[in-house]
Amino acid sequence: MLQKNLEKYRLYCKKMESPTIYIDFSFYSLIASCLQRRVWLGDNDFEIYPNLYIVFVGEPGTGKTIATAVNKRILQRLTWLHPGKNMLEQVINIAADTTSVEALIVSLSKCSQSFEWPPGSWKAHASTSVISEELGNLFKENTKDLIRFLCQGFDAQDYKKETIGRGRDYIKKMCINLIAASNFEFMASATLNLAINEGLTSRVIFVAGGNKRFKETFYTLDEEQRTCFEDIVKWCQCLTTLKGKIEWQPEAKEYFDFWYRNNDYPLNPDRKLKYYYSRKRIHSEKLAIAIHFSDSFELILTLNDIKESLKLLAFAEETMHLALSGSGTNPLNNVTTELLKYLKDSKNDPPTINKIRLIFWNAADLPAINAAIEFLMITNQIKIKLTDKGENVYEAA
Repeated sequence: MLQKNLEKYRLYCKKMESPTIYIDFSFYSLIASCLQRRVWLGDNDFEIYPNLYIVFVGEPGTGKTIATAVNKRILQRLTWLHPGKNMLEQVINIAADTTSVEALIVSLSKCSQSFEWPPGSWKAHASTSVISEELGNLFKENTKDLIRFLCQGFDAQDYKKETIGRGRDYIKKMCINLIAASNFEFMASATLNLAINEGLTSRVIFVAGGNKRFKETFYTLDEEQRTCFEDIVKWCQCLTTLKGKIEWQPEAKEYFDFWYRNNDYPLNPDRKLKYYYSRKRIHSEKLAIAIHFSDSFELILTLNDIKESLKLLAFAEETMHLALSGSGTNPLNNVTTELLKYLKDSKNDPPTINKIRLIFWNAADLPAINAAIEFLMITNQIKIKLTDKGENVYEAA
């Protein structure tokens, strides 16, 4: 019997041709949509919310669109009893697939909510989920204004703007969760260059998932899939009532602090990813929150949540450069592949870090070797073992 909700979501999607990494990110986008701006990590002006910007990029027919839209069915099932109207309404505001910055502003201004936390104090928020089957549909007009608006929505800021037709636009504590699909043609367009310059791409996790897993002619659901769907709906319905500040588990905080301070070389050093890496710390925290609440209601971020977040991002980063450049190879691929092969061949005599650096010094510089080791560690392909002599050696997992 399946225990984790991600496993249930995967089973519900088992006949979808989309790569597994699309399905996993779709699931965590669903969790983030349910949490909105009602849970946060940090204090005062440094609060981190779980909203994510995820964009699937690939060739036509690779399952981007269905992976983008699959969680909409679940979000549309989530309702609450409106006390004033005495009728059921959707809990999660979902923006139109083809929209404009003006329409988003109007939509957000109408869905402002408030909740009590702590007792006797009220917090306001205006949250929406943007689910776009084609990212280009969002950027048909007023592109620069839309990009700036989305940047503020990711950062969960207030929005203020003076207009001629509507007067003053003001949205307090807005929060946007976005999942979209795109193709390489749009990603090579002038719009993307503008998004890079305006800072939007640093707020996006681009997932280039590759080819479809298999071919499936008919998408009929069996009883087990329907049960998983209903279980996820029930879980998400409960998540829509969760609220409060998330605390760090001490071990998680120590681990994350060490990781952030000691990993200066990106897992994928492609120059176009420097904007993403400038905000990777925030992406890691946001995704860790979504991972945590996929199976727990406790307001404590754990060590496993952080490790799983870094692991999933590491897999996405392997090919993330393809989303922004359309071609090329991650420069670390060769050294990572060779290092893993070397460790498998050295299972009877596992090397120390100094021996690895000595052997690979001619293949890559020290930061690249360290980044390759980090990737293999985060993705659980290698592990560290303490010898009888008190030395740390590396071996294939």
